[in-house]
Amino acid sequence: MILTTIIAATVCAQQVPAQIEHARPEEVAGSTGWYTHYQGSASWDPKSVVAFEGRLIGVVQSPKSVDLMVKLKNGGTAFVELGPKRYFDGQAVHLSAKDPVKVSGSKVMVNGESLILCQELRHKGSKIAFRTPDGRPFWNLK
Repeated sequence: MILTTIIAATVCAQQVPAQIEHARPEEVAGSTGWYTHYQGSASWDPKSVVAFEGRLIGVVQSPKSVDLMVKLKNGGTAFVELGPKRYFDGQAVHLSAKDPVKVSGSKVMVNGESLILCQELRHKGSKIAFRTPDGRPFWNLK
């Protein structure tokens, strides 16, 4: 896949595969081909925190996580990990393809690909926090 620099050279993202770009939302939502969960091999980097907005083009819920594919205003694509499905399910938010979103989080590299570990998601007037300002996941706080 081709990597392109987006958002003032701070976020790298992959080009959207044609089969996802032109798929119906229900096809994208059931897809797992564009992203394989990395099972915690990436760490929060406070020096790489970015913020951007775009439209959802994919929402993948696996038993372990909820992940987003966001089409950016400049045409690039960002892959975003929100967190465990059990934490996301408690947030009472319903995400659909083409919904506008604002994301902030840490950009990390996993297997040579860019991934955003979500700190905060803004969606339809709601603000959902997934991590503290220093990157600690809320689902692990006691």
